[in-house]
Amino acid sequence: MERAGLYIHIPFCVRRCAYCDFVSYAGREDAMEAYVAALLSEMESVFWRFPALAVPTVYVGGGTPSSLPPGLIARVLGRARELFAIGPDAEITVEANPETASARKLTEYARAGVNRLSLGLQSASSRILEAIGRLHNAEDFERAASFAREAGIENIGADVMYGLPGQTTGDHARALAAAVDAGAKHVSAYALTLAEGTPLDAAVREGAVSLPNEDEQYAMYLAGDDFLEAHGLLRYEVSNYAAPGRECRHNLSYWRNEPYVGLGAAAHSCIDTGDGAIRTENVPGLDEYIARAARGESPIMRSIRIGREESMFETMMLGLRLVDGVDTDAFCARYGAKAGEVFAGPVERLARSEMIRMEKGRLKPTGKGLDFHTLVALEFLGK
Repeated sequence: MERAGLYIHIPFCVRRCAYCDFVSYAGREDAMEAYVAALLSEMESVFWRFPALAVPTVYVGGGTPSSLPPGLIARVLGRARELFAIGPDAEITVEANPETASARKLTEYARAGVNRLSLGLQSASSRILEAIGRLHNAEDFERAASFAREAGIENIGADVMYGLPGQTTGDHARALAAAVDAGAKHVSAYALTLAEGTPLDAAVREGAVSLPNEDEQYAMYLAGDDFLEAHGLLRYEVSNYAAPGRECRHNLSYWRNEPYVGLGAAAHSCIDTGDGAIRTENVPGLDEYIARAARGESPIMRSIRIGREESMFETMMLGLRLVDGVDTDAFCARYGAKAGEVFAGPVERLARSEMIRMEKGRLKPTGKGLDFHTLVALEFLGK
């Protein structure tokens, strides 16, 4: 493997959100230094396996990476630069929550080479933010975006959710306007997924909280799509919008089913071995991850080989999330087979129902296919 995106998981939060089912830990400041040491150990083991690895994108996600104290993010990125070929044009993203994105930290990130910041806005309504367990308000978001620009990070993204408790179309519109007004060049606008076992799920089941119905959520989505396009942020993936040239390159590599290396607790990797791909998953436990590093053991708890058929399916499913769709020549070069023949049934049915179309050598989803991507996936599953 000569080239792969690098994902670094920081599983710490000041407080877990009511809807969150990600691997994250609140109140574990005591483990932050040891965790970073474990990350660096895992990073070095990757270097010994792939000493000539070129890394076009780095994504530091979580959890809340900005919950780490000053110095630790820079330490991690500095070591990554020492071990891997990270060029001057690499995209380097750090996720942050507004309340923890101080001017000092953002200046440090910029000096460490961070050139893209992903800020979790979610909503501009204090009422809604409180209902989902967020600690910031709209003013905190605006302040964090301003700190980022002052530090020299101009490429700012915002995460915004719809389908939240008590949310109206107007509430969602105000969140998108706050993102645009703060200079966001990228917006991830996605519907709430009610994860089983979360506090919000329990509150909904008990009737203490009500969520917008499907029609109301769809109205939010449609209004948001129109608003973002009118402000120059164009849809390039099912839930993602960007100014031209500001698409998230790291996430594009996932949707194109390209190799990536994940570091940290619960991180996943998809590694190209030359004769197929291997997907690995690290242990999710914070203390176990640290302990394994201290013993010189691998953090990987599961490893599976991805067969050719599964890889072809994933390439189609992920690629059809993108407005640009799947390059059929590239598909043929990669697998030695034509996508339209391997998936003749689904392609024909979806084209007939105007969910996908062939255009200049690419199988592309229509607007309808993007809106109802789950139906597209079901067709391919049935094959």
